[in-house]
Amino acid sequence: MTHASTGPTVNGHRQIEAPALSITVGDTAPYTVDVVDAPITVGRGSEATIRIQDPRVSERHLRVESNGAHWALRDDGSTNGTYLDGALITARWVTDGLTVHLGDANGIPVTFSHQRRNPNDPGIARAGRAFAVRREEMGFSQRKLSDDNVIGQSNLVAFEKGRSWPRNNTLAKLEQAVGWPAGTLARIRRGGPIPTESAETATEVLTDSVRVSVFLDAIRLHLDDIKGRVSALPSESAPAFGPQAAELLTKLRQVQATAHEAAAGSKGPGIALLLSDIRRTYNDLIVRAAGALGAPLSHRLYAARHRAALTVEETANAAGVDAQTVADAEADRHVSPGDMAALESLIAQLAQH
Repeated sequence: MTHASTGPTVNGHRQIEAPALSITVGDTAPYTVDVVDAPITVGRGSEATIRIQDPRVSERHLRVESNGAHWALRDDGSTNGTYLDGALITARWVTDGLTVHLGDANGIPVTFSHQRRNPNDPGIARAGRAFAVRREEMGFSQRKLSDDNVIGQSNLVAFEKGRSWPRNNTLAKLEQAVGWPAGTLARIRRGGPIPTESAETATEVLTDSVRVSVFLDAIRLHLDDIKGRVSALPSESAPAFGPQAAELLTKLRQVQATAHEAAAGSKGPGIALLLSDIRRTYNDLIVRAAGALGAPLSHRLYAARHRAALTVEETANAAGVDAQTVADAEADRHVSPGDMAALESLIAQLAQH
């Protein structure tokens, strides 16, 4: 592989497996990815893997790629550029601890860290392998567990390959997902026996109602984790508040969508109470986010509408736009400049009452 003057290429021959990569934007929690997740996109757009709500950042700003053995980053045709040590760059090999800035030389910092296997704890690899076997026996793909908000796919890959140990609440969700008693993975890590109950037996025991109950428990654990992170947010005046709040709001929308789907197979007040808790957490956080410096239209419109107790349709009528435009604006999707101006005008009028 040669190093071209424009930066690294990622078409070389695979020799060794690249380590998992943690990507940290400012003071936010790191986003861990594996080779199977590449390419990773960073930007302001709704389709970005890692989304940054800052006007200096383009919708498609940075692209992180892998050739299987190494990681590389490329500026994705951004307007304001990507900088390393004050110099504008177009591409760069990713080294452990590398930090680039988006938007200008002192812009949004993005730091990359390699996540290496811990050679001093082979128990992690043992537990990861055991879980992978169990998951495959039950017919669960890695993507399914990610879609069900049990664990992110890249984090699951890292665990099953022995590179990282999940948090306690994630361990509980993993064990519930495959029908293992609480604490099983920790016991396997310490050298304990691996359960030999067949997947068929476990599946028979998990009736439809039990599956839904286990699934709802996993959602509750995920919600509790998010609420803990919400309580740890800095003040609204801190520069890190906006990006961290935006990340948590995205996670809450995902949890709400998952819980809403689960409601179709659940009876009783449990799912209703869970949905209520999710929505209350979302509403409280977005009202806080709407008051932060530089808050996007999506946050301010949602907060203004809920403070005024208006439905989407009522808000659309008041602004002179259609309901889909309001829904698009609140979801941070594209709206026309004219519709945006109408919504901004409505927000200003609602603030006066």
